[in-house]
Amino acid sequence: MSAVLTAGSAPAVLLHSGRGELRTLMEASPTRRPVEVGLCSDGCHLLTVVRTVEGREAHVFDTATGELTGVLPGIGRIAVLLKGCRLVAVDDAWPHPNVLETPCTGGPVLNRPVRASILGLFEDSTGPMAHCTRPGHPPALVPLARLLNAGVDADSQPRHHTVNTRWGTLRVLTVPAATEPVGDVVMLHGGPYGVWIPRWDPQVELLTRQGYQVHQLEAPYTASLRRAHTRFVPGDFGVKDVESVSDAVAELAAVTRRPMLLFGFSYGGLLAARTAARLPDEVTGLFLMSAIWRSADLQRLIDDGRPVPGDLRAFLMHAFPDRHVGLPEVELPPTVTVAVVHGTRDTVAPFALVEAACAATPGVAFTPLTDEDHIPRRGSSVVSALYALHTWLQHCEGTP
Repeated sequence: MSAVLTAGSAPAVLLHSGRGELRTLMEASPTRRPVEVGLCSDGCHLLTVVRTVEGREAHVFDTATGELTGVLPGIGRIAVLLKGCRLVAVDDAWPHPNVLETPCTGGPVLNRPVRASILGLFEDSTGPMAHCTRPGHPPALVPLARLLNAGVDADSQPRHHTVNTRWGTLRVLTVPAATEPVGDVVMLHGGPYGVWIPRWDPQVELLTRQGYQVHQLEAPYTASLRRAHTRFVPGDFGVKDVESVSDAVAELAAVTRRPMLLFGFSYGGLLAARTAARLPDEVTGLFLMSAIWRSADLQRLIDDGRPVPGDLRAFLMHAFPDRHVGLPEVELPPTVTVAVVHGTRDTVAPFALVEAACAATPGVAFTPLTDEDHIPRRGSSVVSALYALHTWLQHCEGTP
């Protein structure tokens, strides 16, 4: 018995039994799109992860009858079937995710928060295991029961709070400096669907050990998905988001009474660069990783017609329905210390565009990551990025 998720514009979940029968269990619709499948260990239940307008759901089918036995809404990107016909999933709750557990045949859902970022779930001879990171701990394999038994300390660091913008409130995770604070760094995540959660991060650890307080700011687009911010509509790409981030950075600077440094990854890099241009008095440093920030380069991505990995092309087509980038070109202030780190094989934000942008911007410290893609993963690339980050901090401080 096997399950197949077909590719194409209208994917479908097909179940093939030992008797040679081929049954369609689910087909894509305007509101639901299957994206993953999995079978339980004895083959009696089939899991289908479905992307909906509001998020993701886990659908469970009985493989003998093809009947839908249960639906678990509000999951994140991880859902598995474990022994005993149990469906276990992780949601996207902020700042701590919840582990959801329910019988495959439907029934009550256990909902328990964990103080960790779960990257994957699987089962071995000792029981369910989680591949996760936790505050202060690098990625590791941990028994799921250990995470659940640890619970969540409501008073644990980092501090969770909000900042006000003209378009709504944004959530912030503020990680304290390891010593007396010498400065503040605002980190803007990529996405635009991502979100910051408390976990071990080598970049955050470097920043806090150097005496910097780190403010991990939620992207406005992510806030709009949970209806806590102005909804994203075609033509708004970057405009309201930059205004929101600028308001948030200005508010944080007013509280700390210190200049701010900005760190932006991917889409967060575009927001960071444009915020630095809007707030030359509040922002003194800019660190960009895997980011395109110039309007002309966004226009080139649309005009060249080449396929763009993942959902980026669909996002750009939604953002610019007339295929014209209406954002004014960004001019980085000469007073801002700028560093850029980028993979030479980045297929999301083409390296050639970023290399040309750095060459055209005086004073940029550019670090290419050889043979690296959009997200630096190899040990040598991570070390190079951390070294560039440390060097950037020294330049921002005016030290050799």
